[in-house]
Amino acid sequence: NSGKGFIPIETFSGVLDGDGHKISGLYISDDSGYLTGLFRTIKKPNGSFGKVENLIVENVEIYGNSYVGVIAGKIETSVAEIEPTLTNIATSGEVFGINSVGGLAGAIYGGITANDCSIRANVNARVSPPKITYGHFGGVCGRAIGCNLSRISFIGAIRSGIGNNFGGIAGSSSMDSAIGSSPIITDCYAHVSIQNTNPLSDNIGGLIGFADVNTGIDNCYSASTFSNSASAGGLIGDGTAPITVNDCFWDKEISNVLTSFGGGTAETTENMKKTVTYPSSWDFANVWGIIQDKSYPLLYNDLIIMTNLQNWHYVNAMDWLSFYGISSDINTRCSNVIPQNNVISQSVSPQEWIQVFPPDQVILDVSDGLCPPITVNSINQIAQIGKVPEYPLDGYYVLENNIDASDTVNWNSGAGFEPIKNFTGLFSGAGHIISDLYINRPTEDYVGFFGFLENSARIINVYILKANVTGRGAVGILAGNNLGQIYNCGVHGTVQGNDSFTGGLVGDNSGIIYESLGVAQVIGTDNVGGLIGTISASLFMGTNHENYFWGTVSGNNNVGGFIGYNRGYIENCYTASQVTANKGIIGGFCATNDTSATIDSSYWDKEYSGIEISEGGEGKTTMEMMTQATFSGWDFSSIWMINESVTYPFIQNNYHSNIGDLRGINYNTLKNYFISLGYFPSSTERCDWTYGAGLIVEHTFMNVDLPIFSNIDFVVSSGFCTTVPDVVGDTLINAINEINSAHLVVGSVAEECNTYPLGVVFKQYPVSGEVVVEGTTVSLKVSSGPCPEGEGTPEGVVEGTPEGVVEGTPEGVVEGTPEGVVEG
Repeated sequence: NSGKGFIPIETFSGVLDGDGHKISGLYISDDSGYLTGLFRTIKKPNGSFGKVENLIVENVEIYGNSYVGVIAGKIETSVAEIEPTLTNIATSGEVFGINSVGGLAGAIYGGITANDCSIRANVNARVSPPKITYGHFGGVCGRAIGCNLSRISFIGAIRSGIGNNFGGIAGSSSMDSAIGSSPIITDCYAHVSIQNTNPLSDNIGGLIGFADVNTGIDNCYSASTFSNSASAGGLIGDGTAPITVNDCFWDKEISNVLTSFGGGTAETTENMKKTVTYPSSWDFANVWGIIQDKSYPLLYNDLIIMTNLQNWHYVNAMDWLSFYGISSDINTRCSNVIPQNNVISQSVSPQEWIQVFPPDQVILDVSDGLCPPITVNSINQIAQIGKVPEYPLDGYYVLENNIDASDTVNWNSGAGFEPIKNFTGLFSGAGHIISDLYINRPTEDYVGFFGFLENSARIINVYILKANVTGRGAVGILAGNNLGQIYNCGVHGTVQGNDSFTGGLVGDNSGIIYESLGVAQVIGTDNVGGLIGTISASLFMGTNHENYFWGTVSGNNNVGGFIGYNRGYIENCYTASQVTANKGIIGGFCATNDTSATIDSSYWDKEYSGIEISEGGEGKTTMEMMTQATFSGWDFSSIWMINESVTYPFIQNNYHSNIGDLRGINYNTLKNYFISLGYFPSSTERCDWTYGAGLIVEHTFMNVDLPIFSNIDFVVSSGFCTTVPDVVGDTLINAINEINSAHLVVGSVAEECNTYPLGVVFKQYPVSGEVVVEGTTVSLKVSSGPCPEGEGTPEGVVEGTPEGVVEGTPEGVVEGTPEGVVEG
């Protein structure tokens, strides 16, 4: 009907017997201005017709103006009743109107009887058209005009910011002058929250807002609250005498009201839950029931809508049931989803109607703790979660050892690991590391180790190292989308999203992230953040705190060093990251912080990022970020640690290690150890005078605690140092002895003619005095004697005979050996 929903039946004069069945989800939007409900009017043509019985009308949404109710806008008769007009009716949902509005009917006139009704529909004011005055809002009926109401209860709210005459049973009561009948209300009660904050509103009562002359109320009570208790009456707000109030009570403690027009007794909450409080006129055998000290009096014919007790502590759940006269018992079983002592399930489903004081108990299944854990020691086992019965999505998983996931690069035709979707259980990494995870699903949403974490999921102490994750929307290394709880987790690697919501740890978060970190290269398009792409909503209070991120972040729009777009709560977090945005909004900590969102006590390194702007967070220099005093209010006794002027803050409950003094320890042994712990060791070599080959000479971060995913630089001894001796001028044999004595090795030995005598070293490499590692080879050149003419002459000496010098033997000089000189 063009958005108007159900068109009310005009005037009903037949019989509607619901036979215990339900009409669910009735929607009416009626602006005709008059009489709105399932029926506009119920009018009795004779004593037996014009009636409705044994019917539940639930989850309604009804909009009208004047005379609005779930069953009818108005109920009237011009003949005497033979049978009650309304019997065994229950309603729930929301009713909206302006004047004469009730959860059962807008107005009930003289000669009409309504018995045994359970009204659970909230009554609300709506925006008023001109010339219509607000008023007469009642839990059961807006106006009780000479009618008879018996064994009827109202549990719900009445909401209006303006107007007069508000009551838990009727907004007002008065005589029906046409037939001369007075309103009589017997054995009724209201648990109503009247939410009217207008101090000018008058006539507000726990049962009736305004009671006109000859109104009679017997054996009734109210346990109600008022937003404006100063102008309220415990039972009746105001009225015109005479009226009669017999054996009626109200709870003065929860109402904060001590008076009531026309009489009645104010009692404490404790006394209201005891049968001895009530006189003998109250029939606790046939009409009323009570669970001593647990419940107010309840009508035996009452119907209650079962609430969802899941996740309630079982004591609170049993108290709620007792409050409504429902006995209960418990069974216990393990649960990985529901905390210990909380309700897992209930024998009567939520939103089902249940009669008070039922013959059968409601059985609550209660968690007695976690189920036995499923131990996991390979990536192949993890891949089975949610796919085979042995690995259920609500399982409790514990890693037994570090997990090598490098083979995932070969899985699923290059798509890699398939994200775990809709996980509801508990996954504990036990501090172990999953390394080399590969996911390549650029056309899929919700991509990460967990694709989607439901609100019962808990992820604890999981560390992922050297991940390579690619997806489309909602992409993160640990989780694409998180509605659950993430504690003490860390990720490292590269993550890329081709659509909105990309983060190092989580792409789209509405759950809790606590004491977690990311060290990553994050690449996205819109809503890109170092640790979190976006917080879409906050399902929990204090949802994201004590977290940090190091790395690089790049994207198009809403790119932030910690978070891209925030609609939630962030506290005590920081980032040290380089941030770039191709064309849109950028922020050192957060790019866009919604007006409803909060960022408290959070920081970014403005030097390292090169970004001076952010919606939320404070920019600090690198040195300030390494100073504890910067982080005012942070808990450095039990949550955070810092090495003053050496490191950024890090989290105590994340894996960290005291590096100590590692000099003299074999590097290769420590290298593998540090890699297994999630560190990144690197080394350079040089000789050392103290430490032999392969031993650590020096390293960064000596005697400090260092968090996981940190770099550690080592200098490793290539061997003991020694000084190369000067052997130039020594005979070859002496040179060899000197070189060997210096723990060096003679390398190549080449002979060349030279001015040095035969057999004498005239050149060496390395040269004398150079410090080298023991075992280094020393190359030598040894003289083979004087060079023939023109050979071996030092550079710069003219070869041949100088010009002007007589060649040959001068004349007169005897050639050969003079006589008498011994040859040889």
